[in-house]
Amino acid sequence: MGILPFLVQWAYILSISWRPSSVTLLPSRPRASPWALLDDFRAFAEDDIEKFLPQVCNILIERHGGDAENMVAALIEYEKIFLDKCARCFPFGIRVCNFLKSAPCKLETGILGTVFDGSQARQLQYEREDRLKNLVYEAEIKTSEGESLPAKYISLRTSYHKDLNFLLETFSRLGDQLKNYPIEDRNYHLKKAVDEINDLVRNRILSRGTGKQNGQDENSPNFFPDLYAVSSEQVAKVCPEAAGYSIHFPMQHCSDKVLRVLQFVVDECEVLPSSAKAPYLMTVELLEQDFSCQVQLCYVHEYNSFSHCYFSFHE
Repeated sequence: MGILPFLVQWAYILSISWRPSSVTLLPSRPRASPWALLDDFRAFAEDDIEKFLPQVCNILIERHGGDAENMVAALIEYEKIFLDKCARCFPFGIRVCNFLKSAPCKLETGILGTVFDGSQARQLQYEREDRLKNLVYEAEIKTSEGESLPAKYISLRTSYHKDLNFLLETFSRLGDQLKNYPIEDRNYHLKKAVDEINDLVRNRILSRGTGKQNGQDENSPNFFPDLYAVSSEQVAKVCPEAAGYSIHFPMQHCSDKVLRVLQFVVDECEVLPSSAKAPYLMTVELLEQDFSCQVQLCYVHEYNSFSHCYFSFHE
């Protein structure tokens, strides 16, 4: 069974779970089992689920028919499977978290909230908001910490998750922030933001994903003294293993080979002309690695994986 037939059959189960016992189903339409569908859902590849991520998440947020006695346990198990996939596949978890954060979470008003039972409509919407907030929280924890990882790997994955979120949040804010500047000043502020992202990439590579280099504290005055003298591209040319500590390109799917971000080319970043909005164009240099985004190597490398590399750069 594919993900689309699964969604169709799940919707059918929800539609019959709240029907009165006096309503009889046609004998030609057998009643499906939610537990059999959950076994199929558990086996789906994350890339397949991504294609219908809004519908998959909507089952947990809306929960239509979920108060029926025979569906409560099934929905709990559905959520557990869903969150376990976030823990096992980091790129999938990132995509889930960002989708849920962008989902509308405002109290709806209008005909349904006034003509019909307004208090009940508001209560249902509050419950929906709580479910969405709790789901975002649980998905963030699972994505950040993974599943049954050693403490050292949890720390590296958490740091990776934080840095990737910084990248994504910076990109999402830029469009709104650039609108506040005069058109002639927008390119300057865009390139300033891109410089900050490049600093993060260099930081990860030189610190081996820990935020520290050679045991130094990040608050010390000499922390990364050569950070601006060495580009990520130079490091990758001398020792490609070092680039493995950079973040991967966040638009990739789970089964794609990892593309490490070396740097965003500042001189080729440009805000496109627009009076109402501030769309921008960016160029990024990537390094392909020979494993997929869903494996642990996406965010975890052993500390000694490039201890044999010595960096010497000359003009």
